[in-house]
Amino acid sequence: MDEIYRGYRIATKQNGGWVARVTHVRGPYLPLDAKATLAEGEAICVYRAREMIDRYIGFLEQNNIDGEPN
Repeated sequence: MDEIYRGYRIATKQNGGWVARVTHVRGPYLPLDAKATLAEGEAICVYRAREMIDRYIGFLEQNNIDGEPN
């Protein structure tokens, strides 16, 4: 499943658990990977990825860094 959240794509896959890979909608990969167990499920994995994106955007804003890829 792919989801767009605040300008970032969250792509989840099942691989012994759930893994969500985060990329900017323009393509660059961010070193943000959320994980969840099979028992926790995909929804928890996506929730964790959203939290990571929120923290990342907060960091960019706090440090006056433009988050747009070159």
